[in-house]
Amino acid sequence: VSAPVVLAELDAHVARGRFRGSALALWGWLGNSDDVTERNRRLSNDLGAPRTPVAAQASGLSVEAGVDVGGWLGLCPTHRLEPFVRIERYDSMFRTAPGVFDNPRYRRAIYTVGAALTLAEHLTFKLDAAHRRYGSSALRPETTINAVAGFVY
Repeated sequence: VSAPVVLAELDAHVARGRFRGSALALWGWLGNSDDVTERNRRLSNDLGAPRTPVAAQASGLSVEAGVDVGGWLGLCPTHRLEPFVRIERYDSMFRTAPGVFDNPRYRRAIYTVGAALTLAEHLTFKLDAAHRRYGSSALRPETTINAVAGFVY
């Protein structure tokens, strides 16, 4: 079945001295989503493929802010210690075709707090905690702790 796809993204970043912020907005559209949903429904169980409905539109938004406190704590000028907060909301079933169930389980909100340490502008360590809530009360919220090490080049 023909199913054209349109994706649009808006990205913004700002940095002022020690402060920085970023935002991301994403929107997607799937043509003939009702036909794709019907085809999925008719798939054989023997295939092991998901038979889930698909949305006509999806959306997402993320906003993050951080501040480098390394200088205030006496770190070397080539090092950064940046606490940050991030809020994300996305819904992969933002709009559905008539007759397709808009499942609230695909609506999500994530709240993250953390800190990133960058040494000599090349070696990065990040620790954060994120709390995810779903649009459906049948699904319990999740809290995760993430630790990452990376190299910036």
